[in-house]
Amino acid sequence: MKLRAKHRFHISIVSFLCVGTLVASLCSCGKKETQDYAFAGTNGDASSLGVISVQVREDGSGTRNQFEEYLGISMSEDNVDKYKDMKQCTVLSSGSAMASAINESKNGIGYASYGQMQGDSKALAVDGIVCTRESIADHAYPLTRDFTLAWVDSPNALRDDFVKYIAGAGQKIVGQTYVPVAEEATFLADPDAQGTLSIRGSSSMADLLTELADSYMAVNKNATIHVYTTDSTKGLNDAMEGKCDMAMVSRSLKDYERDLVESTVIATDGIAVIVQKDNPINQVTKDELKGIFNGNITSWNDIQ
Repeated sequence: MKLRAKHRFHISIVSFLCVGTLVASLCSCGKKETQDYAFAGTNGDASSLGVISVQVREDGSGTRNQFEEYLGISMSEDNVDKYKDMKQCTVLSSGSAMASAINESKNGIGYASYGQMQGDSKALAVDGIVCTRESIADHAYPLTRDFTLAWVDSPNALRDDFVKYIAGAGQKIVGQTYVPVAEEATFLADPDAQGTLSIRGSSSMADLLTELADSYMAVNKNATIHVYTTDSTKGLNDAMEGKCDMAMVSRSLKDYERDLVESTVIATDGIAVIVQKDNPINQVTKDELKGIFNGNITSWNDIQ
């Protein structure tokens, strides 16, 4: 029995579609698509916000250094002075202070650790990628960065044991707020790990390290760990000068720093570009951010 022409055509189309679907499925199998994090919305009307109030971190901040490195803005003293001279610009000394300032500023924009965001602020999509735990974990979000501990190489059983704890059992604590960098593992304290450990540096990392230190000291009763908030650069300098045992660094280490210290990455974080939650702007481009933070874009009307 012969099939009519239109039926033969229908069968051919169905076969083609099925094969195409199968090929597409095979090609995408096991691959995380960037569009999973893509922002599909638009920006609202921000004309009522007027002048942009720029919030920046202090000189020496690892968050600021990493943020400006992404934008291609110099960390020179001239740039620090330029920020201070800009109208509607505030320099803040910690990530929590930044988040609080943004919550109170309807026309403000700033940046902070994803883990330090507060309820009255929202993160803007950057270059079309939403800042989420998933996009940070896959390094799809463009402002992803590492949390690093650094120290000058010398015999220190307590320091080494604490680092071992963080890399294993401590990753459970890391994963409660940030993205872990290793699998959680069981831990037994080294009986030789005794004494006092001093850690200084990044304010973005201080809460996490305090929690890790408290948890470690509950396991090792012979250890005392003090965590002091300064900034990434000062923490590194203090470690290299012997003023503390370890530094918390929330930016990439510079080449000369890598030559002078040992280091380990303990978590992955994202630098969220934050505005007040009622701000109608939902996304910005890298070029727009660069314009805002170097003073060339001063009005919310100029954000498309």
